[in-house]
Amino acid sequence: MRKALGIRRIPLAAIAAFLVSLACFGAQIAAYGTLSGAYANTKTFVLAGGGIGPSEAASVLERSGEAADPFPIVLWSQVDGVAANASDPIAAENAEGAGETVLYFTGEIGLVFPDAAACPTEPGTYRANALEAEKPSVASGGRTEDAPVRIMDGSAAGEFPVAYTRITTADADADGFPITAETIASSLGVECAELDYGLLSLASFALLLCYPAALAAYAAWHCRPLRKRPAGHPALAAIAYAIPALAAIAATATFASALSRFGSRFPTHWSDFSAWQTAAASLQDGFSRIAFAAEGIPDMRVLLPWVLAVALGLASLACAAVAARKLAYWDARTSAGHGKNRVR
Repeated sequence: MRKALGIRRIPLAAIAAFLVSLACFGAQIAAYGTLSGAYANTKTFVLAGGGIGPSEAASVLERSGEAADPFPIVLWSQVDGVAANASDPIAAENAEGAGETVLYFTGEIGLVFPDAAACPTEPGTYRANALEAEKPSVASGGRTEDAPVRIMDGSAAGEFPVAYTRITTADADADGFPITAETIASSLGVECAELDYGLLSLASFALLLCYPAALAAYAAWHCRPLRKRPAGHPALAAIAYAIPALAAIAATATFASALSRFGSRFPTHWSDFSAWQTAAASLQDGFSRIAFAAEGIPDMRVLLPWVLAVALGLASLACAAVAARKLAYWDARTSAGHGKNRVR
């Protein structure tokens, strides 16, 4: 009987929900790291006018090699619902293997899938799992259940009615100058607009901070009676004051580290309201461009980790809220039980 009463004195439901929230938060950190690594040292642009054909793509690659300051590029596009082992995706819609997502490319595929160049391949074909897109495996030739995304060299597949709609380049050229849409237009002769995936990283980072911020705020609020109690134990009072102090120090350190990563997206002066309006408009345009591009041809190596990070972030906050509610309920029952004992 005493053992059962001892278990009741422990908020098991609150502890379980809190541990689940910590697990979701750890997985969110891993997803954020995968997202940051997916576009590290590269930039992706969406080509204007619905993309370019294979012959124009070959001309772009030729001009890239002849440029004064050459930089690696890859032109690519994705097609859904086709057979991966067919050279003509339109004619193979009803063939065996239809239903896969195929990524056609020409150029240096390692910019999109860094490990692709190290994999031995069949002629012109790679295979990659969408959930582990940075580690493609060897193509087996036929359709496989564990290969929702198949990567095919467009030059090896021959002429087909699929336009290249994306161009991924290195982050900077050989001289260290950043590559922009104007750089591509002047050196390669194609018009494009940048897909700023750093905005997705910014949104994920902001959501990542919500969990520790909410946890610190709740801990500071929950310990407030210890700070107000005049005859309390000095150690408990010190802990009650240490929690908000450590939270403030951690918030300051996090803010300082985020400035080097995301500070260029915001004005340098807080009082420059016109610059804030310009920054807000730029953020809105960037997110709109990414959303519009994802409706046509999604970049799974970036979007999947981002969606996973957002889902895990919301799950960690929800589980933390459940833990806080269970703890409050347990605290109320414990206080009521103590009150009954005092009356007796």
